[in-house]
Amino acid sequence: MFDGLDRDKAHRVAEFVVTRAPIEHPHLTVHERVSSARAERADERMWTMPGRKAQGMPRMIRGSVVVQRRRCGKSNCQCADGEALHEATVLSYSEGGRNRTVMLATAQVATVRAAVARYRAAQAKLEESGNAGLAALLAARGRGR
Repeated sequence: MFDGLDRDKAHRVAEFVVTRAPIEHPHLTVHERVSSARAERADERMWTMPGRKAQGMPRMIRGSVVVQRRRCGKSNCQCADGEALHEATVLSYSEGGRNRTVMLATAQVATVRAAVARYRAAQAKLEESGNAGLAALLAARGRGR
């Protein structure tokens, strides 16, 4: 693992890796701990978007971004007559058989829309892969008769 490094430097690198590696698996070798730490970082990158602008926004979000238009309930507001309603962009999703909404800040709308699109693309890819697997199973079953 430490080819080309002098013994002292290799020891310092291994010490750094061991201290940064997950403690819950003490039986793993240093190399396995490095791989495990890399996998955890890669998993974190897969689920959250880096950068200050995204502020840890998930890469995929289940739901739909919609614009809600409704009255606020004040009798003297411009929305009371039903013509000029208040608009809010929200993320709509279902949880436990109920529809839920999350208000989105203007700065979040584009990022959340992109995350929803990534979720739908991943879902379509999974569906396609599952259908291909089912077709292969059925074809193999037909040949076995």
